Amino acid sequence: MQAELNNILTEAVDEVRASPAGKFLAGWVKLSREDQANFSDSWTGVEEEIDRVASRMRDRWCQALGCSNRQSLSGSPLRVPLLKSLLSTWRGGAAEDESILDDVDSGVNIEVRYPISRSHIWPEYSGSSISDYYTVSSFEKDAFVNYQSAEENPEQVERELEKAVMKGHMVKVGEELPPGHEDAVVSRVASIPKASGSWRIIDDMKRSGLNTLIKMRQHMVETICLPTMRAVALLLSLALSWFSADAVIIELDAKEAFKHLRISSLDEVFVYNCAPGSKTLYRHLRLAFGCISSPLLWVRAFSLVNRVLCAALQLQCIAYIDDTSFISNSQRAFEDLVAIVLFHTAVGVISELRKARVSRTPRLLGFQCDLSKEQIDIPQDKLSGIAELGETVLAAHSRGEPVRVRCVETLLGKLMWASQSCINFRCHLGPVFAWCKAVKKRQSRRDGKARDGIRKNNRDHTAYLGRAAQSKIRLLLSVLQCEWLRARSITSVLGHGLLRGQSVVISDASLEGFGGTCCVVDSAGERHRWWFAVSFDDSRALSLVKAVVPSFLGGQQFTSDDVSCLELVALVVGLLIIPREYTRLPCTLLSDNTSAVAAINRSYSSVPRMAHILARLSAVRRGDRRIQAFHLPGIDNEVCDGLSRGSRPRPAAARVLGSFVDVSSILSTLSNARVNGLGPFVVEE
Repeated sequence: MQAELNNILTEAVDEVRASPAGKFLAGWVKLSREDQANFSDSWTGVEEEIDRVASRMRDRWCQALGCSNRQSLSGSPLRVPLLKSLLSTWRGGAAEDESILDDVDSGVNIEVRYPISRSHIWPEYSGSSISDYYTVSSFEKDAFVNYQSAEENPEQVERELEKAVMKGHMVKVGEELPPGHEDAVVSRVASIPKASGSWRIIDDMKRSGLNTLIKMRQHMVETICLPTMRAVALLLSLALSWFSADAVIIELDAKEAFKHLRISSLDEVFVYNCAPGSKTLYRHLRLAFGCISSPLLWVRAFSLVNRVLCAALQLQCIAYIDDTSFISNSQRAFEDLVAIVLFHTAVGVISELRKARVSRTPRLLGFQCDLSKEQIDIPQDKLSGIAELGETVLAAHSRGEPVRVRCVETLLGKLMWASQSCINFRCHLGPVFAWCKAVKKRQSRRDGKARDGIRKNNRDHTAYLGRAAQSKIRLLLSVLQCEWLRARSITSVLGHGLLRGQSVVISDASLEGFGGTCCVVDSAGERHRWWFAVSFDDSRALSLVKAVVPSFLGGQQFTSDDVSCLELVALVVGLLIIPREYTRLPCTLLSDNTSAVAAINRSYSSVPRMAHILARLSAVRRGDRRIQAFHLPGIDNEVCDGLSRGSRPRPAAARVLGSFVDVSSILSTLSNARVNGLGPFVVEE
């Protein structure tokens, strides 16, 4: 059956090749990525040809498989019977998420009334605090106002709403709610301009209470897991290993991704919004931007489509919400591009062909990649945007003026994303996180958060930027201007995963001291072990530790408030004990302190003292993606617990632990580290 289906697909590709649209595509794929963008007005004929050929191919596939070629019963364009048959043909026996297809067919449940069926292949959803839930008062409903971005552009917003009605994505209700929907959830809208010139309308379903309703009922049991910069590096590495200088990446977008899925008619009561400047109500018929469950529902369906596609076409790809990137080569780029688009169209996924690209310099997850240089960098337009926003914040601070909190939060988000490219400096985000957290907490108390049942809009809240946050923003902006710090080789992102060997650090800390063990298994299989212990009864050792992490209360002795910082110092010291020749090996850190584990894995902390410790580490050791930390229950960490409390191993046990290391020099190096500059990257030994 697979061979028959592949033959039908091959014939369809050949049919496109022989058409005028195919001749255009054959020349287009040979252009540079920049030149490909100049043909955005030339795709109408291509789309029509693809639709025509894909429709015939779909009919032949369905005939061969003995299934219906219908669209979903709900009105979604996805062809559920065909997808189920293709899934059985190419993914039969594999753990798959077939249940999402039944939900698509009947209309997806947005998880208010009852949980959606589990996929068993996506991570569990842990949720977040719902303490900010509040009930919308009658006054608020009567005084309904959209966000400023929508109120300032009422004509554009209404035009987009009417377009959605014409496409069948929404329905115009009027000024009165229909019978049975008297208690409808009506969300305010914000508008965001898109590069295409249109506007994206986003419903604020957090403040309308819908998202909190989903959380409170605990119906959302899974969440998505999106690819990261490391996934991009892996895709590029595979492309180079398979095709070397001929490797290219095919980039495709799904058009209006969320609008592929129809909402269950029983859930339409939860998805109303209102046009700015009027009382006209609109109701969503398709998944809405702003609903907390929308990304999961779409990604489950779209990723299933792409898993079947990759199995059928023998391709590899990564998918980020609606963006997909496939490995190909210059000889097969045309065939692969056409086959992918035909497959998507046949099963009901509508592609945005005007955004398609085939090149050796793809943009993946926002990063500028270059297969020739084997490099991942931040695009210049994004760098300029970050720099412009950063200078706006710093200029206000220099004038002694308060800055808009929302502006700093936006800058923080952009810096967080950009720091993937210069992971060594992510630790410097800590003071900015801490400032935002403190300002929001203070503003929350000041406003009473929902005084008299009314929540104030915090869009224009301002505050004076702290000195530490200002200093770190300035440093990070400087780092992003340095290509040698910012641009990453594919190998440096992935790490030397093919190298044999592993290193492990296990540590513990108490109010009496800290200690740990280190073990390296090198590429030859030889084991090397060390252990360390620091007692706070030793005044010299205590002074060195305090130079790295001052006690929280500033006293002579550490208290329980200092334990997390001490646990982090113990991990850092253990990491720095490992000799330089083994730093390319993957390293696993184990600790019974969850805060220290989280700080290592995120490379930053909103706790200022922990952020400062990470900054010291980054100043003496290059940031490394091969480091991972895990929580080790204290009951399983007896050896290190004893070392942290002054217990020393007997000679026989000491021989097993390896060589004792006096860490005074490491503590001294950390205490003298230059944490506000670009600094050295390795410990000088």
